[in-house]
Amino acid sequence: MKKLFLFWAAAIGLVSCADDKTNNWVTCPSIPIETISFESSEAMRDPAGSSVVLGDAVLVGNSTAGTHKNIYWVKSFADYANYLEADGSYNSPLFTTNNGRIKFGGYYSSTWGDYWSGFVLSANYDTTATEMNYNNQFAVRASKGACASNIFAIGYVDTYSGGYAIPTIETGVPTEFCHCYLANTSLTYTHQPQNVEMSDYYYTVVVTGWRNGSETGEVRCQLIERGKSAEGWQFVDLRPLGIVDKVTFTIDTNDANEWGITAPTYFAIDEIGVLELYITNDII
Repeated sequence: MKKLFLFWAAAIGLVSCADDKTNNWVTCPSIPIETISFESSEAMRDPAGSSVVLGDAVLVGNSTAGTHKNIYWVKSFADYANYLEADGSYNSPLFTTNNGRIKFGGYYSSTWGDYWSGFVLSANYDTTATEMNYNNQFAVRASKGACASNIFAIGYVDTYSGGYAIPTIETGVPTEFCHCYLANTSLTYTHQPQNVEMSDYYYTVVVTGWRNGSETGEVRCQLIERGKSAEGWQFVDLRPLGIVDKVTFTIDTNDANEWGITAPTYFAIDEIGVLELYITNDII
């Protein structure tokens, strides 16, 4: 197992945020690690242990009111009402790998209508929109998922609500995250900055590793640079995070004012490669 991982590290050690200019996805490296691609065949689980199924979701009471197809979000979880916080919000893991070891958090509040942040699952793609429309908030700016998959995750960063409102992945054992693919969403791709000239505008996803409450490292993937948006899925090397039990995602951008970021703080993620590390003589 250790030899297999070292082979992978040598093979892609110099790759970070690389993309394929001729396609909306990148050829996946053939490496012997667990890859989370959110496909139906992986049987992702909800917090009660049931299989996650994408379907229609009705959002009410805000600018995105309407029926959104092919998603799994907080209210898709049949038992979500029993997981609400004292203030009526949901702030907990929302879906996990089949073995329950790797958890993806979600946040929900009905204070101002159906409001969500953290992670959702989606199978919505968009390659044609030219204007920002929050009805497309669950769409990736690509023709399919990374590596030609069908399902991916959308992250929406809300640093004010806290907890799982900040997109968070938790692990049940010490884990090394090897790589992932990130992409613009329909919203970030079509957004026109309000506080900076387009020619100076940047938008970066910041991935931070944590272990026992302490930061282990940081990886940055710039999805928009000088107003030019990355096309399709970007390969991101996550090994600089080290051994972690949690990974969080935030946004760094210069489209901000004294109250905070004014750009839509969304990103798409798919094909997460992980190597679980058990403390045994075979690995250490």
